[in-house]
Amino acid sequence: MLADQAGLPLFSYHPDPVTTGSVVAAEVVCACCGQRRPFTYVGPVYAVEEVGRRLCPWCIVDGRAAAMFDAQFTDAHWRIPGARELANFPDALDQLRLEMAGSGWSAEEKEWYLQAISKDGPVTAFLFRCRHCGTHLAYSDST
Repeated sequence: MLADQAGLPLFSYHPDPVTTGSVVAAEVVCACCGQRRPFTYVGPVYAVEEVGRRLCPWCIVDGRAAAMFDAQFTDAHWRIPGARELANFPDALDQLRLEMAGSGWSAEEKEWYLQAISKDGPVTAFLFRCRHCGTHLAYSDST
């Protein structure tokens, strides 16, 4: 496991979790490994069990926390684009259109859906960039 100057593990998909506020210097007894750690993860956690602010970065980076709590870690504040932001990523829009291919919706309904994507509305999208080829990918969700 790699570590930066502060001794924190390096997150492949989140290169600076301290600057973004997802990890803070606050002691925690980790709910996953049971060890006392000098840093606490305070970012978003989607899991069946409430584990917020009780996980160490080491258990997140090596996958133990995700496996133990069936957890997902997604930062909605900077990864959720609206329709206007998605317009800058045609490869991601193509991915969303592919996602809707089997929906049975008409072309007009699909375009309405894409235009309805909002950062904080009932139709949202998550934008990612492939670390290997640089392609932007997206998936959407609606309530």
